[in-house]
Amino acid sequence: MEEEKIIQSSIDENESINEDKPADTELLPKRVGGWLLLFIISLVIITPIINISSIIKSIQTINSLSFEAMGSGFNTEIAQARLYLILETVISCMLILFGMFAGICLWRTTKNAVKITKYYLLCILIKITLSMILFYAFGLHNAPYMQGSVMSIMVPMVLQPLIYFTIWYSYLCKSERVKATYNSEE
Repeated sequence: MEEEKIIQSSIDENESINEDKPADTELLPKRVGGWLLLFIISLVIITPIINISSIIKSIQTINSLSFEAMGSGFNTEIAQARLYLILETVISCMLILFGMFAGICLWRTTKNAVKITKYYLLCILIKITLSMILFYAFGLHNAPYMQGSVMSIMVPMVLQPLIYFTIWYSYLCKSERVKATYNSEE
């Protein structure tokens, strides 16, 4: 009888402790903050600013190639370089808008926000691949003005977005905050 009272009081104490202590899922942050907030800021503000400056340089290069082409008559290499830069600029603009949309979805914690953002990150990989294919398909790697600078252009063009993709895609897949905030919507 005495043992039953001790066991019962022990069980009652454990239950009262468990009632006071929230479950593990309640401890997880269910709001936008920390690394998630940094990622959203990068999607909506930082990446567009960086890419817009790159687009402005591309437009200036397109214009200078146009003037160069006017002075020397039709030049296939200049036309191909110009077409490449135009395609690259259009794709970059579309990707900027998609990234901003994904960031806003994450901020507002909308349904499928994580899935949309993962698609955006996959589009970055597609853009890298497409850019490399077009670069070589248009023969820009053999252009006289590219001698010695192909690797200095291609390495950052591939590595920077690849690192960005790897870090943030992994974060979206593994983060406890993301799982708690978006209710594991995958």
